[in-house]
Amino acid sequence: MVKHTFFPCDAISLTEKILLAMIVQAQNCAEIQQYLKLLINHSVVTERHFTKNGGKYVYFETGLPENHVAVPESLTQHFVETSTDDVLFFLYFNENKQKLNFLEITLIAQNENAEYDEESIAHSVLDKMCFQAA
Repeated sequence: MVKHTFFPCDAISLTEKILLAMIVQAQNCAEIQQYLKLLINHSVVTERHFTKNGGKYVYFETGLPENHVAVPESLTQHFVETSTDDVLFFLYFNENKQKLNFLEITLIAQNENAEYDEESIAHSVLDKMCFQAA
């Protein structure tokens, strides 16, 4: 069962931006990182779906300017992915890779009653990205 929430042309939330930043940072190609930033900066949220199994789907509408950069040749798949110890993140594109389609966030739950807590996930991501000692 999926809980549907609809926000017409809503801005990307702060916690969603943190999760997207982690996905961008996890890419090992600077060209792909720049392209993802471009797509994210020109996207708005159209829908958010929370899943019964402790996850979330965030759907986007992307409006790139006409003079935008080409899709990087190194971007060969229709998604990019990363993970933390307990969460998987997949960011999907449309067929021609010129628009964001949706972000899938899935808990790797040890127990089936785990609940999705985006703020806690974002804090954990920020700690790993910025505040862990080298």
